[in-house]
Amino acid sequence: MVDADEVARLCYERFHSLPRRGKPEAGREWSLLAAVLKLRRGDQTGPAELEVVSMGTGTKCVGRTAMSPSGDVLNDSHAEVIARRGGVRYLTQQLLGAVSGRGSSVFAPAEQRGKWKLQPGISFIFFTSHTPCGDASIIPMADNLSQPCVIVPSVRSSEGGGGTGGAAPDGGREYKLLRLEQKPTEEPGEPPESGGLRSPAWSDPSDPLDPVPGGLPPPVPDLHRTGAKCVPGGPADPLQPGTRYHSTGALRLKPGRGEPTLSLSCSDKLARWGVLGFQGALLSHYLQEALFFSTVVVGACPYRQEVMHRALVERCSSVSDLPPGFSPRPPQLLQSRLEFPFSHNQAVLQQRGKQGRICPCGAAISWCNVADQPLDVTANGYKQGATRKCVGSPGSRSLLCKRELFHSFLSVVAATEPAALPDSLRCEEPDGGREYKLLRLEQKPTEEPGEPPESGGLRSPAWSDPSDPLDPVPGGLPPPVPDLHRTGAKCVPGGPADPLQPGTRYHSTGALRLKPGRGEPTLSLSCSDKLARWGVLGFQGALLSHYLQEALFFSTVVVGACPYRQEVMHRALVERCSSVSDLPPGFSPRPPQLLQSRLEFPFSHNQAVLQQRGKQGRICPCGAAISWCNVADQPLDVTANGYKQGATRKCVGSPGSRSLLCKRELFHSFLSVVAATEPAALPDSLRLLELQTYWDYKQASQSYQQAWQQLRSQSFPLWPRSDRNLLLFH
Repeated sequence: MVDADEVARLCYERFHSLPRRGKPEAGREWSLLAAVLKLRRGDQTGPAELEVVSMGTGTKCVGRTAMSPSGDVLNDSHAEVIARRGGVRYLTQQLLGAVSGRGSSVFAPAEQRGKWKLQPGISFIFFTSHTPCGDASIIPMADNLSQPCVIVPSVRSSEGGGGTGGAAPDGGREYKLLRLEQKPTEEPGEPPESGGLRSPAWSDPSDPLDPVPGGLPPPVPDLHRTGAKCVPGGPADPLQPGTRYHSTGALRLKPGRGEPTLSLSCSDKLARWGVLGFQGALLSHYLQEALFFSTVVVGACPYRQEVMHRALVERCSSVSDLPPGFSPRPPQLLQSRLEFPFSHNQAVLQQRGKQGRICPCGAAISWCNVADQPLDVTANGYKQGATRKCVGSPGSRSLLCKRELFHSFLSVVAATEPAALPDSLRCEEPDGGREYKLLRLEQKPTEEPGEPPESGGLRSPAWSDPSDPLDPVPGGLPPPVPDLHRTGAKCVPGGPADPLQPGTRYHSTGALRLKPGRGEPTLSLSCSDKLARWGVLGFQGALLSHYLQEALFFSTVVVGACPYRQEVMHRALVERCSSVSDLPPGFSPRPPQLLQSRLEFPFSHNQAVLQQRGKQGRICPCGAAISWCNVADQPLDVTANGYKQGATRKCVGSPGSRSLLCKRELFHSFLSVVAATEPAALPDSLRLLELQTYWDYKQASQSYQQAWQQLRSQSFPLWPRSDRNLLLFH
């Protein structure tokens, strides 16, 4: 049996342990709190372990015009939604640990290929400090506290009264506020519970109609009102006095500040999670069954068990014909006696006798149990403190917005070995082509009899021997039907497209291609395209061309042991540019000698597969990039995600976060050459010109730019042009 007070206490303690940033100001602001807790039950004799894995606060939503097609705005910042999205972030990190072999405290392999399930004894509990907005908040009014945000005034008649509608006659509104401000009472001699405030007697389910202290008569029957409006096209609120004001069971949209929102009420979302699970569509790719809350606990506040059951359970209880893994899963519904110290009621009590008004806190806090950036504080859908100028940049995004959660999911996909991908994420190929290619990849390399591996690398398997490129796969399997190794690089828009036909007709050849990104397209041309370009323009670049009489070319290109065809390398690196003419002096097509080594890189994908065979976990690409060059000062440079490895978001933009290979650093190195050159010894292209920006210096390298123009027009007309605005730095 779950102890509701213990659940509330753990959540409040987690809140108190967080930094001050984003929290309500005591006595002036209030907020709501929600959390996801993980429950681990051992054997029947051992104690259960209860842990908060995600917690959120917040009361706001953005209007429909503030929503973004880029997925970088957090549309709904109600505490329940923040807590659930933080829970998804926690589950994504746990899944990443599972697929990458680092381990997970939540997931275990399931029976279906590529699928995972909860470890035995694991379940999840949902806590909210107040009844969810929407249908669950439409409660018969028989208590001391009002709902957190009184949107619609009470409609109640009384002696000598005369109004209807929005104004409460003869002090009806004041009567509700008077009831709201009654001081909670404690049982004689019993101190408040730790972690929260003991609820007043009204929340005792055994005494729901306890009269108001002070001798006032109980109110006429009425409802707590919700500011959430019925979804257009469905049942509407009658707006009649008393208990007939609202329709019950209707879908509702949360109120916005000034304009309508498109966010469904938290009652509706909790009801949905009770059938579809709270993991969402993306994580469902990897899960054999949806994840449900076994228990929903509500803090001390106006509450009725039958109303919660109606809102969260009854509306979806008869849903049928669902696919495997989904079904209505009614949670156990409990209420705690502990009140959130920053609730609306507590803010009213603390503000009594003081000047000013109380208001909802404008910030939303998310905390989840992940190693990297567990805390996220937002306001108006963006990170708290984000200015209009930086809106749209990665630094302005909440870690819970769609875009960030999508990127986290893509990191799971990238870390999953292709053979272990769930079927829903696989690229179907006829005749088992994909599976057969994976089988060929994982064959163990063979050595010539009696010959040890060469030093410095691993001997290549027979299939990579240029003299026998179609050597049948060891183990007696028949050779594959004609097919191609696939590339993830996509054809540049506007040019030849991949036919995507079975076998050898899947790809177009000779096309310019863009490298694939993790989640969004890149503007980086493929390495084949860049090597072909360097074969005409040289690899020295535009800046060094100022000082060089001739471009610098690679005389030889050597490829390690891997799938390889000489004619394919020649087509990609040489043939496409072999007929370029009318180039300025110092530039010309210079086809390199093409060779292949028999030695394989010890950390190749193939070697990782072989070394991981028979072990748990998955292999994934290394996230870091290493650069070493033979220079005296800082020869080593290690980067990740475009910045120096270890650079935090806070220091991004500072010199210490930059790779030594970025445009800016290479430009500064070039400028040191220019500064060290005597004016009389400067090359003509650097004389008599007012050069300031990186763009200026590149364009002033006229011979290089002329050669590039000829190459582009004759061989690569679809090569994307650089965005000048990204090159105007000094």
